[in-house]
Amino acid sequence: GSLPAVESVLVNGEKRASGLFVLDTGGTGAMLVNQAFAAAHNLHGTMKNLGNSTSRGVGSAGIRSDLLLLPQLALAGFALPNVPINVELPSEGNEAPPGGVLCMEVLQRFNTILDFQRNEAYFKPNTSFSAPFKTRFSGPSLSTILGIAVASVVLFAALVLLRARRRRSPEAVRSAS
Repeated sequence: GSLPAVESVLVNGEKRASGLFVLDTGGTGAMLVNQAFAAAHNLHGTMKNLGNSTSRGVGSAGIRSDLLLLPQLALAGFALPNVPINVELPSEGNEAPPGGVLCMEVLQRFNTILDFQRNEAYFKPNTSFSAPFKTRFSGPSLSTILGIAVASVVLFAALVLLRARRRRSPEAVRSAS
């Protein structure tokens, strides 16, 4: 009945922050750090900010977060460099797991065995382990950009047609003479 969680260490220069992070095999991205963990370890403003994002799950509410570049993530004695992590921004009503969640961009780099009977997890790096993390675009969504582009084209076409009509109208001819 409980969610499997593992201890992970966020390494930022000389600072080390460790906590329990739930394994989320349905989560995209690398890692979501909850607001309580981020505040307790003073994570905001200490790493390179890559942008921001809103994560959505089953419900309608979204979790707003800063996308930060973590210099190193240690998991099961292995170190992953330059991990883009979502650090939750303060908001009301979010109840994230203890430290947050480890998502598929981290988990897919390991062959993993979960032993629920002994409450243990085993990680072994696989061939994806040393691949660089993809930095996701964290600005407006593609659908927003396409919507703005289509609206701009329609507005431009309407202005061109309106201008052409004014040139052909009889009133425009009379006022010119």
